[in-house]
Amino acid sequence: MHIKQVILKLGYSSHEADVYLASLGLGASTISEIAEKVRQPRTSIQLIIEKLNKRGLMNSFIAKKRRLWVAENPEKLLIDLKESEAAIQKIMPELQALRYNTGVKPTYRAYQGVDKIKLIWQDIIEMKHHVRAIIGMEEFIKILGREFLEDTIENRYTHFLKIRLLSPRTKESIRMKQMDAEQMRHTRFLPEKTHISNVTLVYANKVAIISLSSRTSTGIVIEDQETAASYAAIFDCLWGISQ
Repeated sequence: MHIKQVILKLGYSSHEADVYLASLGLGASTISEIAEKVRQPRTSIQLIIEKLNKRGLMNSFIAKKRRLWVAENPEKLLIDLKESEAAIQKIMPELQALRYNTGVKPTYRAYQGVDKIKLIWQDIIEMKHHVRAIIGMEEFIKILGREFLEDTIENRYTHFLKIRLLSPRTKESIRMKQMDAEQMRHTRFLPEKTHISNVTLVYANKVAIISLSSRTSTGIVIEDQETAASYAAIFDCLWGISQ
């Protein structure tokens, strides 16, 4: 994924991303120099820089009677993301309590066919929540394809979403485990002779159960806090006895 696209997903506008990236490349620069670099009016760039300054991504200093602007270390983006995640996690119980006190009932969505099933992974990204997964990797690749597997992996870790994966010990799952660190994944192998031919995903307040079949692949997503909590508890038990 392009660098700018990642920055956009962090909540910055396209022009803000352009200015920040240009400033990174230029080093200490005047507003006019940055405006020339991104080919935008100076007045517009000044407003954008002021916004970035308020968010801590750009700072200025005076040198030879000129005000120069410099982009903060890109690590600031990651720090901000972690702080935002920590803040949201802190208030999540209260948010969930508000939601379920409104009388919201569990919802169910069914997906029929491979193309529809693939939409479930997009829902995971939109929920912006870490994932517990039980997957038979051989069947996954056979039905959904290796290209789709690679796309889901990249899409997940570029959104900074971690996954704990339980899978039978196979060539594919062993290969994936070797890349755990770089793909924000922690893989464990289910006990010997355990056969899994489907997919179970637990994320946020949802559970997705997918039956993989070349003819009748189907999936169902249950949105219910208690159901998700129960499946998460089952997963954690399996996690504890896996290698």
